[in-house]
Amino acid sequence: MEDIKLTTTLPAISFDFDGLKAFAEGIVEQYRGLIVQEDQIAGIKSEMAGLNKLKKQIDDARKETVRQVSAPVKEFEGKIKEICAIFDEAYGFLGGQVKAFEDRAREDKRHEVQVIIDHLRAEHGVQPLDIPVEDRWLNKTTKLKDVQSQIEAIILDHLKAEKDKAALEQARRDRAVFIEEKCASLGNLHGFLLPASSFLHLQDMDISMQDAAAQIETAYAQKAKDMADAARQAEEAQARAARKDAAQPAATPCPTSRPQPVTTSRPSAQRVVRTITIEYYATREVEIASALKTLAASCISLADARSRAA
Repeated sequence: MEDIKLTTTLPAISFDFDGLKAFAEGIVEQYRGLIVQEDQIAGIKSEMAGLNKLKKQIDDARKETVRQVSAPVKEFEGKIKEICAIFDEAYGFLGGQVKAFEDRAREDKRHEVQVIIDHLRAEHGVQPLDIPVEDRWLNKTTKLKDVQSQIEAIILDHLKAEKDKAALEQARRDRAVFIEEKCASLGNLHGFLLPASSFLHLQDMDISMQDAAAQIETAYAQKAKDMADAARQAEEAQARAARKDAAQPAATPCPTSRPQPVTTSRPSAQRVVRTITIEYYATREVEIASALKTLAASCISLADARSRAA
């Protein structure tokens, strides 16, 4: 196709710019540097109205000239748009057919890409994994081997993420078992169990197992020390009370008063038999044994028949 050469004649506007400018300068020259007095305000306002009138006359002339000059420009613009519409119609007619072919080709390629996705998901055993077809894979310039590489990378990233997740969950389970077994071991050693809630912070994976064990040992050692200190203080208090009682003189009974008989009622010696079934994890053996020992102190007899659940 040959290039179109458009020849136009632009409108020209001519007027006496220098003369009109000199006229305006001559009018306002008398006002430059003028100091207005209060008694001149009325006259100055009249002069200002005259200046504004002259300005409006010149500006109105400008607007009219622009209107006249713009008329042929607008006519020219409308005719050019009419010609451009002829090209647009032909372009749209051809473009619609081309787009239909391109859309069909993209849908065919979409099917090929989906086949690749299904094959790779089955090969790696990740059929439920959702891999949407990306628009860039359907471009004519994108090769199927490149699409396959990208899809495989998505699947491998998913598998790695799942493996890392499973490893983290297993590590957390192992840590929980380690903490529980460590507490059970120290509980057997010291004869008491600390509540598991005391060591929830040790589930933090940033804390090493060695540090976790050290913190548990420190907690048990401190608890044992506190219990020993409390027992010693209780014994000392009991000894002080005994010495205080021994130092007091025996009370002398009043000769004029007679002791009154005291009648006390005894509770009924009714025997009650109650069967309790307890199911617990083996790691809680020490804690359960301590609880049963406390219960046995209040009972005539306590039968402990244990069995291990499968």
